[in-house]
Amino acid sequence: MPRKRLPTKTPIYQNIDEVVLDSKYNPALIDGYMDEMGNTHRRPGLKDFAAPGAFGAVDGMYWWRKGTVQIAVQGGHVYKLSSGGGRTDITPAGHTMAVGIRCMFTEDDDAVYISNGGKIVYYDGGADFCTGADGNRYKCIQAHTGNVDKWPNTGADWEVYWESAGIPLRDSSRVLGSDGTTTYVCFLAHTSDGSKVLGSNGAIYRCILAHLSTIDNRPVTGVNWATYWELAAAETTAGNWTDGVTYSITTNRPTTGASWATYWKTEAGGKSTDVEWLSGEDYVIADPTLFGYVPYVASGPAQLITDSACPTEVTHVGFMDGYLICNRVGTSLVHFSEIEEPLAWDELDFFSAKTRQDAVLALLVTWREIMCAGNDAIDYYWNDGATPFSRLEGAYCERGVIAPYSFVFADNTWYWFDYTKRFLKLEGRQPKIVSTPFDAVIQGYSDISDCMADLCEIKGRPWVILHFPTVQKTLVFDLMLKTWYEWGHWNSGTSTYERWWGNNVCFARGWNKWLVGSRLDTGEIWELDMDTDTDDGDEIRTLRRTALVDHGTLTRKFSKEVKVRVKRGEGFGAGSPSEVTGTDALIYTCIRDHTSTAADRPITGSNWRFYWTQAGGTGGGWVVTTAYDSHIPFLSFRWKDDNKPAWGNEHTLNLGKSGETEVVLSVKRLGIYKARQWEFILSDAVPLVLSDVEEEIEFLDGYEEEK
Repeated sequence: MPRKRLPTKTPIYQNIDEVVLDSKYNPALIDGYMDEMGNTHRRPGLKDFAAPGAFGAVDGMYWWRKGTVQIAVQGGHVYKLSSGGGRTDITPAGHTMAVGIRCMFTEDDDAVYISNGGKIVYYDGGADFCTGADGNRYKCIQAHTGNVDKWPNTGADWEVYWESAGIPLRDSSRVLGSDGTTTYVCFLAHTSDGSKVLGSNGAIYRCILAHLSTIDNRPVTGVNWATYWELAAAETTAGNWTDGVTYSITTNRPTTGASWATYWKTEAGGKSTDVEWLSGEDYVIADPTLFGYVPYVASGPAQLITDSACPTEVTHVGFMDGYLICNRVGTSLVHFSEIEEPLAWDELDFFSAKTRQDAVLALLVTWREIMCAGNDAIDYYWNDGATPFSRLEGAYCERGVIAPYSFVFADNTWYWFDYTKRFLKLEGRQPKIVSTPFDAVIQGYSDISDCMADLCEIKGRPWVILHFPTVQKTLVFDLMLKTWYEWGHWNSGTSTYERWWGNNVCFARGWNKWLVGSRLDTGEIWELDMDTDTDDGDEIRTLRRTALVDHGTLTRKFSKEVKVRVKRGEGFGAGSPSEVTGTDALIYTCIRDHTSTAADRPITGSNWRFYWTQAGGTGGGWVVTTAYDSHIPFLSFRWKDDNKPAWGNEHTLNLGKSGETEVVLSVKRLGIYKARQWEFILSDAVPLVLSDVEEEIEFLDGYEEEK
């Protein structure tokens, strides 16, 4: 009798109807993946990391390498995660991130920058910065009150409190205080207040006591003028004194103004300027990260880029050659910051990527080039050292993008979905289609414009995970094997696969963990773990389905025996399976955990075979609504013949208690067919390695196989 291998090691292909699919392909592998030998494994499970709550779905995660910080954005808030799964809300004061829009991230040496449709948010750890005695920038690493001993880089103890942050800061406003000996640094931009007038002698005077003007208090002829005014020799402009006017004193002059401390801090290090404070003057800070004052802090919330020239509707950000770069939503414009100063912008610092008059839907920076992707095409720009950015002549891609967040950098190149709904790989400047096995499926989706892509490389398995929120699907492209899978979440109540629970995937490199942000409103964050066989306790139902198998002939054939090579001996631990006596007086052993109903009573229940097998030595009375335990995992399989609409009953293969390591299992006398389609299913929470499946057949109707 000939023995034939069933095609359980073949790539997945859904571009052809599975009824006519050649057996060198399989039509489905759900919640699993293949190794290099073609063996089928269960996909990694979801292990609890950050607890659920009223956080909302996760719209983005990013590991900030410089700051060794894991960022998560969910429910409009920005969180810093601890290695133990704790969350700290670092959302900028008064700001809410967009909800339901993928966040994009970039970083430089000082901060991580976040965009998802609104203003750019940045997080530098919340630490204060200062300018050291050498004119360079320093970052606070320990909270303290500044003094000469802590001043970088001349103080005796400065290295305890500061670390080098590289480039110098631009200067903030500095003035000499009213005592004439202390310098004050502006840390909140404002226009200074207080009345000033021209005196009768032509000099300028500043109000020092609020009052209603009369002839007696006019400077300098009024008998009481010195009670209300002082000479302001540094002032250069002022209006004429007028009788019957209320004149006010300053509230923000250091240190005589009532609220001066809201706007100024004492500069550590003493007097460094002779510039006098002026009323009616615009005082500014050059960088929201302050310097030259006490106290200093080492942590705080994220902040907004507030420069009015910076776009306020931004979906994509990137860094190149010291410039922070972003798109402006709905336009072809790409804006950039001042060099080495990502918080400073100029309204004239932009270029237009408009070869096809496309709006820039996605902006990507790699290989010191800027890719500007529109719906119809992709333009390339580079730093020419002058403008500073100009179009890279001869560099152009005729395939645009339909899903801006489908871009993913993997294998040292870009992958994305173009306007024809095909998944592409960039080779040189040329796009190559890699989605052919799934084109019919993807192009049949009603909308993929919200597709989001993530790279996951776990234990030597590189995958691109594609999330499709509108159509509620998750597809996986295997970068090593160039094949496709579907991942989902099995709903046992409806017996259907729903979209996988993940909404994004991120590698927390400092913790060596792959984190998964939830699509659920409860906002869980999980660890993706190869050694976890459930999704946070929910079953993972791994399914492999073959094409119709006819073994080279459409003649009838009898399936005498099927042998399956599979990993065994990973049982559920201690305990013996439940046994009951069936209605036929035979003994049956539980093969799947369940709470009993009439439908699963052996052998009169309509579904009893799914839960029981004839075996055992003790038996006992079967009782309804009783919890029965198997303590043994099983691999299920079923088939349907000759493309009939219904699948047959599930059969099971005992995967053994712990330590039972025999790898070949056998089932005999499996019926007659012309062409048969097989499904192998593992729902029990044990590892799966499905290797070879071999069938012994007998050809009928006088057919003899050619030798």
